[in-house]
Amino acid sequence: MGSKAARKIPKVLVEYLEDKHGEEFADWYVKQANRGKRQVTAERQQMSAEVGKTGAYHEGHFRGAEDIDPKLGGGPTTGLTMRPEIAEVNIAHKEMPRIDYDAMVQAGVPQNWVTDVYETVLESEGLGVIGSYDTTAALDMDAGMDPGQAQAQTDRRRQLRAQGVEVVGPETKVEFEPFKGKIQSNPDVSFPDFAGGLETERAIEKQQIAARRSNRFKKGVTKVAKGVARFVPGSLDDVALGTGFGGIAAGAAFVTGGDPAQAFGDVVSDVATSELQVGELFDESQDFGEALKQSREQNARPLMDRLDEGALGDAGRAIKRGGRLSFEFGGVKLTLPEYGYSELLGFN
Repeated sequence: MGSKAARKIPKVLVEYLEDKHGEEFADWYVKQANRGKRQVTAERQQMSAEVGKTGAYHEGHFRGAEDIDPKLGGGPTTGLTMRPEIAEVNIAHKEMPRIDYDAMVQAGVPQNWVTDVYETVLESEGLGVIGSYDTTAALDMDAGMDPGQAQAQTDRRRQLRAQGVEVVGPETKVEFEPFKGKIQSNPDVSFPDFAGGLETERAIEKQQIAARRSNRFKKGVTKVAKGVARFVPGSLDDVALGTGFGGIAAGAAFVTGGDPAQAFGDVVSDVATSELQVGELFDESQDFGEALKQSREQNARPLMDRLDEGALGDAGRAIKRGGRLSFEFGGVKLTLPEYGYSELLGFN
């Protein structure tokens, strides 16, 4: 699917417009860009409904949002740069251009966000590019029609529509409200690094995705650990259980880019303190090694000593016997000590 951050109006663009043309103009552009995109969305939803299949058409870009120019960044995702596209075709070409770059320029398709801003101004004042593609032209080009021919046919269809002639085929007519007032311009504002700004926003997006995945896995592990803990006698053994499952959560957090120490501490605390009313066992600010050290201190005596003395009851006998419990979680098969589950059921 690609990056959602790359498909949103870049923060670096909004900040540039605020500094260059004022906050009022920046707000106007954001509203008009979103308005145009909604119009294309509505059209492709209607086209999908007409063929009886949700998602049959996508909002197909001409230049991909992640087709990055080193200076100007990727292609915009607005009403001026997208037309409905058959879903399978859209997925197949991914971030590759829908048509030749030169053909986009000749038809007035903005290649970057800055150009989209000023084309939106012109369109709102009725001064848009003559010969821009309608939806029928976009679909025809997907099927192999030459862009020049598609452009000429678009122009012909629009002439017929203006004369009241009903023309078969969808027409994308994106409309904008003109900016009220005079557009100011600050000459001292330098051109921003759009590519760098986009990369920063994508990095933040990746961190947020990693955090969500880590939290989902951590909650699942905690739920499983608490379920197992119900069959384990003794509150100190909940600490031992929490330590084991905490290690699983920490490993998953490390792989997905999360915080291992936080994941470990959360799981151990949630499991161990379900019976012990002593507050949080671990401070999330601790590093992983310190958290492990503290978990061991919760067990005042060596585990094997307690096993030899039978201090852990059924769980201790199960651990010495080497019993294992296997289950699947999130598509991953986990095998852990069963901690007396079979003893509880009378199997051993």
